[in-house]
Amino acid sequence: TPDSSTNRAADAGVAQPQRVMPTRLPSRVVDAESRGVLLYVLPLGAPVYISAGVVHPEGPTNHPLIAAWNWLVIQATTGGGPVKLKSTFLCMLLLLTVLSFLQASYSQAVPAFARREKAQCQMCHYRVPELNEDGHAYIRRGLREERGGMPPSGGMAMGAASKLDDAPVAATERPLGEALPLAWQDYLSLMGHHTYEARDHQQAGFHPGMLDGWIGGPLDQHWSGVTNFEVDFETGGVEVEQAYAQYNTAWQPRFASVRVGQLLPFAILFNGGGAQMPLSLPVVLEQPTRVQNPWVPKTLIRGIEVGVVDLAGWNAYVGVGQPQLEDAMDQGHTDVYASMELLRGAKGNALSVFGYRGKLAAFVAQPSIDYTRVAVFANAYGARTKGVLGLLWGTDETDGERALGTQGGFLLGEVQLADRWAGYARYDYASREALVGDAVITDGPTVGVSFWAQTQVRLTLESQFVKSAGTPRDRSAIAELMWAF
Repeated sequence: TPDSSTNRAADAGVAQPQRVMPTRLPSRVVDAESRGVLLYVLPLGAPVYISAGVVHPEGPTNHPLIAAWNWLVIQATTGGGPVKLKSTFLCMLLLLTVLSFLQASYSQAVPAFARREKAQCQMCHYRVPELNEDGHAYIRRGLREERGGMPPSGGMAMGAASKLDDAPVAATERPLGEALPLAWQDYLSLMGHHTYEARDHQQAGFHPGMLDGWIGGPLDQHWSGVTNFEVDFETGGVEVEQAYAQYNTAWQPRFASVRVGQLLPFAILFNGGGAQMPLSLPVVLEQPTRVQNPWVPKTLIRGIEVGVVDLAGWNAYVGVGQPQLEDAMDQGHTDVYASMELLRGAKGNALSVFGYRGKLAAFVAQPSIDYTRVAVFANAYGARTKGVLGLLWGTDETDGERALGTQGGFLLGEVQLADRWAGYARYDYASREALVGDAVITDGPTVGVSFWAQTQVRLTLESQFVKSAGTPRDRSAIAELMWAF
């Protein structure tokens, strides 16, 4: 709404200063100014009017970001008509978000976990959002620091002024990991993903993307809770991913833990199935072996998990529960899984083994399927590089038919190219036997490059060239803007 002092001046007949409009705007945009919404944007230090997604600055301010934004909005307006209300709202929200992040200082734009611990993001992240071993340990403890603070980690300050060799420093104002009053800024983190996608045989275009939210942290020295939800802006849907309570027997490097709820095994979460640098997941983690069995390693489990942990050297977990299969008619069978991880060195080099045994009960025109999967993961960290190797084997056993095998893997390499730049390349391979004919093979490379405007703002460009037997190679290019708060 207009400022009250401006209204009083107008009533008194005082001449009002004219607003300077951005140059080369269509007359329909200028005419719509009177119907705009007045906002005061702190980063610009001046009010702006927003009408139909177009920004009109108050006074001579002509920020280059405003000019670029107005050009995009005008180009997106088809046939010269006004922008729809939904588009206007999204434009306003995205504009204010971008302005805020570009002007925010490093200490004002860290996620809740760093806010709560008063620590730098590099303590737990190799490169945001990718976790290092300290970040893995932080999650194993139920989103809490170890008593006395973590040792210096190998995290990289992507886009920050600190040098790569500087060790992240934790807070000393209070014991790390202790529960705080349940204030949203200490327990809520948000991560936005907005993309432009171009794929073979599909129309390229912008996508509003999704909002990834985390609510979690310690409730006391033993209990903690975690909820991860996703909001899809394009469909309007909201899904709950992980949501579980965790109990640790001790606040020490060695402890036993119990997780109850909907969860993802740590062996998958930490080796390509969770936060990572590439935009796409490895094929063997997200692609079903066949239509009759929709289970994939990244399938969430609703059940209970017991773990024995020695954070300095190893950890082991055993869990039981029902897999959350959207495309399966039967979800009542209780599956079992187990994992073991060996850590070597302070950088987080690790070797993990994961095993899963499940069953799909018979239903109409579909016999029961017993399936087994075994996976091995190895990852190694260097000063500016990281490598991950994943291998998977398995069988599907159907009543009255021979067992069908599946195997595959991926090799991922990452390298820091410059202060704010990093690149990656991954090769995927998956082979699954068929009842008739040769095995179906899916393989191909994925390459990408990322730029960090600051530690919590990242732009990534990724191209993927994956081919399955009997089909043309699927080529795609994705640009994603990611921000975390």
